[in-house]
Amino acid sequence: MKTFKLQTWHFGLMLIILSIATNIMGTWAVNSIPNNVEDSRFVELNDKTFEEAISTGAGFVLFYKENSDLCDKMEYNLNQLPVDDREKINYYKVNITEFAALEAEYRISGVPSILVFKEGKERERILGVIPESNLKIIYNRVTK
Repeated sequence: MKTFKLQTWHFGLMLIILSIATNIMGTWAVNSIPNNVEDSRFVELNDKTFEEAISTGAGFVLFYKENSDLCDKMEYNLNQLPVDDREKINYYKVNITEFAALEAEYRISGVPSILVFKEGKERERILGVIPESNLKIIYNRVTK
């Protein structure tokens, strides 16, 4: 009986197939969001309004770059969070291309990045795109 032995080229082929599949699935996931974020609940902040906006209450601050599919996906996911009038959660966004000083001050290493503030203090830091279900867990933790 002949036995099958894995060779080096088998691993190379598996790596190539895995890379292609990941790329296709990632592109599909990003393209599955609506392109319009005009009905967004986010308020655009700048370096002059930032400190005042985060000083009271709780808020999510999205640091983003223009024309980034990943940033649009994260904004879309945040817009899917429930609106709770009892616990007013504010939603802000900052374009790091225009306000690099805020990017440096808050040590933003990449976009999209979300900082969750409560009463002016950073409570959570979210890097990259995360699913709505994880955002809901963070939202519930902030509103307690």
